[in-house]
Amino acid sequence: MSLLDAILLEPHRDPKDVWIALRSDGNKGSGTQNDPYHGGVQHLPEVSISNLTQDTDPTVAVAVTSQAHGLINGDLARIEGVTGAEAEFYNGQFVVHDVDVPNNSFKYTMKGDPEGNGSGSSRTSSKVVLLFDKLMESLATSTYVELVPKVTVFGEGLDPGMDGVRYWL
Repeated sequence: MSLLDAILLEPHRDPKDVWIALRSDGNKGSGTQNDPYHGGVQHLPEVSISNLTQDTDPTVAVAVTSQAHGLINGDLARIEGVTGAEAEFYNGQFVVHDVDVPNNSFKYTMKGDPEGNGSGSSRTSSKVVLLFDKLMESLATSTYVELVPKVTVFGEGLDPGMDGVRYWL
């Protein structure tokens, strides 16, 4: 196929018309109706937590990782692997604060006051990336955004019976 044919056969897509969905295939997508951007959640690689204790405020946890964790203040982190009676307080997704990069530590506020420190032999932390937020921050003003509740990607594109929600930025 010649370059001219490829250009002429490519359907026009207004760059300010963007489709976003929770994709089941995990691909990033290109933002078209047949290939919407993935607006879900991405979990970055896990880092082992070597120490998990309560701060002077008993509802704040202090996590020390065995290597660089890559978190900054305001990031969302998933904590897993805490066992025992305190697990319900320490495990979950939390916004981190007081990140101390040289010491590989960060703090997060728990949903309650546990009776002790977070124990467990395989405690981990991973950064949670909200892909929808990243996409929305990257779009230009006056962009027309089509949100589709859930996408099952077929060979020819989206499920034809799917209905979405439309927004202007």
